[in-house]
Amino acid sequence: MTASPAVRRTLSAPQYLLVVLLAVWALAEVGASFVQLADPLSRFGFSLREGSLVLSVEPGSPADLAGVRPGQRLLLDRMDSETRSRIVHGAERTPATVTVPVEQDGRVRFVRMTSAPVPVSTQEWIEVGAAALVALTFIATGVALVALRPTRATWSFLLLATGYPIVQLGALRTIVPVDLLDFDAAALGVALAMTVWGAVSFTTSFPDLLPDALTRRYARILYAAASVLGVLFFVTYAGFTGPSRYTVFQIYEAVLIATLLGLIALILFQNTRDSTQRARRRWLLAGSLAGIGGIVLDVGLRLLHVPGFRGSLFDVLLALSPVTLPVSVAYAVLKQRVIDVRFAINRALVFGAFTSILVIVFSFAEFLITKLEAGRLAEHLELIAAIVVGFTFNLAHHRIEGYFERIFFRAQHEAAARLRRVASAIPHAEDATTVDALLTREPLEAFDLASATVYRRDADGDFLRVAGIGWEGAPETVSFADPLIAFLASESGPLDLDPRNWPALANVPDADRPLVAVPIALRNVVMGFACYGSQKSGEAFDPEERRLLAELASAAAAAYVHLTAESLRREVTMLRGALDARGLFSSP
Repeated sequence: MTASPAVRRTLSAPQYLLVVLLAVWALAEVGASFVQLADPLSRFGFSLREGSLVLSVEPGSPADLAGVRPGQRLLLDRMDSETRSRIVHGAERTPATVTVPVEQDGRVRFVRMTSAPVPVSTQEWIEVGAAALVALTFIATGVALVALRPTRATWSFLLLATGYPIVQLGALRTIVPVDLLDFDAAALGVALAMTVWGAVSFTTSFPDLLPDALTRRYARILYAAASVLGVLFFVTYAGFTGPSRYTVFQIYEAVLIATLLGLIALILFQNTRDSTQRARRRWLLAGSLAGIGGIVLDVGLRLLHVPGFRGSLFDVLLALSPVTLPVSVAYAVLKQRVIDVRFAINRALVFGAFTSILVIVFSFAEFLITKLEAGRLAEHLELIAAIVVGFTFNLAHHRIEGYFERIFFRAQHEAAARLRRVASAIPHAEDATTVDALLTREPLEAFDLASATVYRRDADGDFLRVAGIGWEGAPETVSFADPLIAFLASESGPLDLDPRNWPALANVPDADRPLVAVPIALRNVVMGFACYGSQKSGEAFDPEERRLLAELASAAAAAYVHLTAESLRREVTMLRGALDARGLFSSP
């Protein structure tokens, strides 16, 4: 089942707070990743494999100068907890000196080294920039969707959209004190479980699906895998793990790849019998396969330690591949009109512009506080700035909204202008067949519809098919006793069609079935109705398009009444003339 596109829900205060907290957490990870580059941490300059085996040593680093070489093994079990935590963490804000037992060829020696800032390479800037781009795309899409239409699907995507950058970046670990690293590891484990849970829930519910029993059972397995992944992630980065860290990490990577492959299988084989739902999900399918497939390939190549892969162009492209997921979701939402698109874009634009202006203005005011040391003056400046921003925002709102309407929705804008002209012209038509033709041809061409059919009441009260394009099997006559007529009489706008309100559609294939019927009525008296099929692109009718169809029907009702009155007036005039000619009627 699909919710009506006209329905809008709003977030409650606790829900709004949750959205803000998740977004701020994810954005904090993005900010921390750039802080790490701008202000390099103190590092020892080596990387470990299998928990304690030295994999690589950066030239000129403290480890290199201390004589640490690839192939040596650090004896973590002989270190105190503080030293082990520093070694595993790898980087800190302040320099630290440690004494580490190193084993090579059966001999053990102690190496003393002091961490120091290591210059950031261009490659690291590119990698972090790519990760930040993906993260911001996820966050913006997730927050916008749940703010505009909070449903199970959009809430699930928000968990995915905020959890993924948190886990992907994990840069807050470079800022928090060493004593809080285990807490950060636990938080990252929760974020990972939240990410996978959100991905599974979103896959089984977008746009408004009700999964079957088999899908629900399969999803439960993936939900359990999400919890296991969260625990394994925490154990991998917790300070108490010790030498078994690499073994836990290998188990984690294996479960992660299996879970991602299971998620891909869920996306590919989920049973969706409704053709409209399949059309809505095809973009999600493409984006999910590209994004999740890229993650799987990236993780697999890193696990295999493929020479030259880390930092290569292919590595960067794979790091960027997840961006296809939020982009495909956003495109599917816009393309399939899951939410009111114009309302969504304008609201997101206004909120984003307003928030950006406030951040800039108030950041400048805070800068004045610290530089001028004139707290009261800065407070006054903040108040004045808030008032100015508020008034400017209100004045510019409609102008900005109209500008974006014309730029981003030019085709819809032109179609709306065309149909409004038609609605103005219909009442002036001199013949009912002209009205019939305008009701079919104009919406069909403006919205690129598959079909358009018009029925008009005859002298016996039944409804005859008087015009039509497409839907070759449309019934020629609809009885006045058909349930559809009662439903149309109760509606003031387009009626979504299905066999429950029009039994004649029970055996009509999905591709030919009209989506809406618009009553042509005056004071709840149905004079006719128009049926419109789906748009050839697979899109649903958005609220603005439904309003335009209702305007056309209202104009047609006025035209039919006018033409009927004119016909009766001519008939009365003719009868009066005939009676007058026979001397049976004297004209006043």
